[in-house]
Amino acid sequence: MERDRAESTVRRWGSLAVVAFVFLVDGWTAGFWFHNDDFLWIHDAARATRSSDPFGPFEAGWWDSSFFRPLVHFSYHVTYRLAGTNSLPYHVTNLALHATVTLLGFRIAYRVLGASTWALVATLLFAAHPTGSAAVAWVSGRTELLCGVFYLGALLAHLHARPWVALLLFVAALCSKETAFSLPLAVAGMRLFRIERSEGKPSPVWPYFVVAGSYLLVRYRVTDEFAPGVLGLSATNPLTLDRAIGLLRGKITMLGQYLFEPLPLRGFWRSVLAFCVVFVMAETLARRGDALGRSAIRFGLFFVPVAILPYAGWQGFQPWYAYLAIWGSALAASGCCRVLFAMAGRFRCALAVFLVVWLAASVVSREIHSETERQAGVWSRAVLEEFVRRVRDPQPGTVFVVSGLERLRLGLEPGAPKALFVFGFEEGLRLAYRDSTLSVVFGDRATPLLFAGQRPKVYLRWDSRTRSFVPD
Repeated sequence: MERDRAESTVRRWGSLAVVAFVFLVDGWTAGFWFHNDDFLWIHDAARATRSSDPFGPFEAGWWDSSFFRPLVHFSYHVTYRLAGTNSLPYHVTNLALHATVTLLGFRIAYRVLGASTWALVATLLFAAHPTGSAAVAWVSGRTELLCGVFYLGALLAHLHARPWVALLLFVAALCSKETAFSLPLAVAGMRLFRIERSEGKPSPVWPYFVVAGSYLLVRYRVTDEFAPGVLGLSATNPLTLDRAIGLLRGKITMLGQYLFEPLPLRGFWRSVLAFCVVFVMAETLARRGDALGRSAIRFGLFFVPVAILPYAGWQGFQPWYAYLAIWGSALAASGCCRVLFAMAGRFRCALAVFLVVWLAASVVSREIHSETERQAGVWSRAVLEEFVRRVRDPQPGTVFVVSGLERLRLGLEPGAPKALFVFGFEEGLRLAYRDSTLSVVFGDRATPLLFAGQRPKVYLRWDSRTRSFVPD
């Protein structure tokens, strides 16, 4: 009884420690601004606010018509109604969602590992991971965060033998991001690796597959696609063996780079070698550990490819795609630490020091990534404000013909932290001027403007040297 009371106290304080750690590490991102896709989401929210269509807040704009993410669109709509273009509430929402994901991950890790201490280790490894900063510090990362809340919430509800709650949360995860359809495999993995430890009859797995299949049919009916941009296939761009191998190599390379941070792992064969070494070491420890450690290691290793599987057909692999996979790797790492700690004897202190050093290095690397996001917001704001300063009151329907931004959009601008305005320049100007009739064309006076007709035109060129717009 005394031990249970102590464990309950540790678990309660562990939950508070997890939330405090999230805000300590990522709290400063609340002061960041927008960049790239952020302007698209917020412009869609502004459009929905002006629309009389009751389903407008749930619908995608032209730019993401292949997506089916009604809950994400609705969340931006709510934030826009409350805060307009003030960036603070958008980032605070991201922080709150990330804290919720982290807390849910802690509760699941406790169910898997059976001890608050190792659950806390797994959660801190997840919350400190450098790659995860992209989903938190960037407003557009809300898609991953919202999906993560419902995804892990569904897993936790399943562990507590609440199937109807789990299924509803699964539907919400699917309505946040289509990649959540991998959840039935994660539930099956819980059954396979004996994570479910409820006293009664475990909840069946098959309803999750039924929901996933029904979702894909509904999605196809709405968007004419089962998934957005699968491989970018078309009659003129078929999938060949060489291309398939290239896509696989690219994903393995990037996944290795993302998951093994803060280690500077680069290259395909290094990633393959790292994955093989980690798998062999983890499986060796799983065989030597107790049932709880073995379950945590094997389920964590199983969860990583499950979380990545939905991206198999996508052309690129961005850092925020690994958000949920990081949680699986952290769970497996904590299971390994549990087994090692039991075997280490007098070397336990050295293992604890290694964990502290790894966490510290992860936090430092994460802050560096977050600084890149901050600088991206600073640059985006400066560019848009300079544009508005140059053109005070444009006429409605004005067409801006802009040149000189090519290097900035390719990430080659001196001093710029990354590629900016790959998307969202037009939407950013529309939000700044509060005029949805404005248009932007990237070009110069020789660029044909067949659609413009008699609309007023303004020709500007970005001068990289003075970082200002000048008449073209």
